[in-house]
Amino acid sequence: MPSLQVEITDIENEEKRYSLFLQLLDSSENHEEFQHLVMLLQAWPPMKNENITCASNNPWVKLGTVMLVKSLPEHKENMGNEILKICRSLYETKHTLSMECIKDLCLQLLNQSLLLPSLKLLLESRDQDLHALALEQITAVAKV
Repeated sequence: MPSLQVEITDIENEEKRYSLFLQLLDSSENHEEFQHLVMLLQAWPPMKNENITCASNNPWVKLGTVMLVKSLPEHKENMGNEILKICRSLYETKHTLSMECIKDLCLQLLNQSLLLPSLKLLLESRDQDLHALALEQITAVAKV
């Protein structure tokens, strides 16, 4: 969105930052633009509003979803690995993803047949339910 003019008032609170993020996300089409959104989210304070932090509205989940949706079929695997890298970059930071957000992203990766990045995210988590989900996926693959 090169023509977008942003004023300080456009980012003065969480709701306005989130609205600007969604506007930028909607217009983003390629890897470079997605990377700029990653840097923007990392620079801003973490979102605290419960309506925003739930998995379906979480900006990191939304970013991962749009990256998968907008990537060409031949680039899906690279995009899955990119989402894994983004999630890993958030470990031990103020932006650490909730288990619900990790699960949501993993299920989206699985829906795109991106088993390996999904399993890595599930197994790297410290959550027993996510570990169990990973084992279910491994068992399902082993049965095929």
